[in-house]
Amino acid sequence: LMTLQNVLLHVLNELGCSEKGMTLILNKIHSIAKSESLRNSALYDKYPAPQYIIDNIHTGIGGELLQLALWIPEIMEGLSSPVSEYNKALFDIGMALQALDDLCDMSEDFSASQVNLGISVLKYQYDTQYNPSVNPVAAAYPEMCKNYSYNCINTALTGFNKLSELGYPLSRNDSLVLLQYLFELRGIKDLWEISEFHKKKSK
Repeated sequence: LMTLQNVLLHVLNELGCSEKGMTLILNKIHSIAKSESLRNSALYDKYPAPQYIIDNIHTGIGGELLQLALWIPEIMEGLSSPVSEYNKALFDIGMALQALDDLCDMSEDFSASQVNLGISVLKYQYDTQYNPSVNPVAAAYPEMCKNYSYNCINTALTGFNKLSELGYPLSRNDSLVLLQYLFELRGIKDLWEISEFHKKKSK
């Protein structure tokens, strides 16, 4: 991590980034690293609630991580620049993708003793303990998976809509096509097909 930090500082210096800008970027990177470290379930006396996971883990490894590519131009151009608005859209998309990853990785995260949003939602919102021996997840917990995936899709569409409003050539139908492909790649095509968004996408 120190080697990466030194390389990054050198690059930022070459780009003419201010000392304040360098500090902001390093703080963001440390924030992501901290979020990743909080995934170890052994750190907690009881399983973390969904909102804790969203605020303290997914914000870093999901939203902020996807923003990484635009951090330097955003800080160098100023927080009021158009780049900042693009980064807000990326944050929403990153949060949606991380939540979807958790849904797909429930068994893997359970085995690795990693905190998982899907497991937490199941526990606190559906009063159900996750059973890793019951698969697939969508068949074992259909109502939870349907509502959970709906929230993921809706959050991602919020981000895609922000990009469209900023002039990025991405229609709502384009966004739905991208999300459908993502669901298929992650092996949860069945969840896409039972969502209301499946019906809204043009052929």
